[in-house]
Amino acid sequence: MARQRFLVPPFGGSNPPIPDISFGELMKKIFFYTISLIIIIFSIYYFFYNNNLIVTKINNNLSISLSNNKTISLLGIYIPNEKKNNAKIFLEKLLMNKKVFIKYDYTIPYPFYDKYIYLYTVQNDTSINELLIKNKYAICRSPFPFTKFYIFKNLEKKCHLSKKTKTKNKNIKLSNPQFYIANKSSKTIHKPDCKFAKKMKNSNKVIFKNLQDALKKGYKKCRICF
Repeated sequence: MARQRFLVPPFGGSNPPIPDISFGELMKKIFFYTISLIIIIFSIYYFFYNNNLIVTKINNNLSISLSNNKTISLLGIYIPNEKKNNAKIFLEKLLMNKKVFIKYDYTIPYPFYDKYIYLYTVQNDTSINELLIKNKYAICRSPFPFTKFYIFKNLEKKCHLSKKTKTKNKNIKLSNPQFYIANKSSKTIHKPDCKFAKKMKNSNKVIFKNLQDALKKGYKKCRICF
């Protein structure tokens, strides 16, 4: 049982007992309350620092400049060169002079987690990263593993599926062409969409409506298009 010491009041009466705390216990309590106070202050600062930002510029490399003089890149996406101009226009319409907030992914090694982030607008719960994939400006790619990888990858498959389906249908049509192009010099027959058929000189072209007719005349199938 801890010892108790009593203070004698100067004007009579009695005071409640004050527990006798050792110096080590006192330092532990001071340390605990100090750390708690630092965490609270940091949390408040983090909230206001990351939630009161305005987009000031969309750079040519599609990094984003913010009102806190910080430039960030969007995590988990890659925008091909042929889509960068349209993606920049999309981002400018969506973000310029708008209030945004950022979220970090702490699975990314230091110091990169501070540069590659998820960006959100105040009006939308979906990240800008995901919107770029959804609108087919970007694909899922990152030099680092990140927590939303499977979400981004599934979104990419879903949104780019229609494009792949069109390509497949196009290939089905070309697999049964109405005519074939043969080369008199090489004695090779090609489908009309073959790259060698497109480069062939007109003087060497021979048109066949039936593949069997060309094979009977000694022409061989192209190894690329057949």
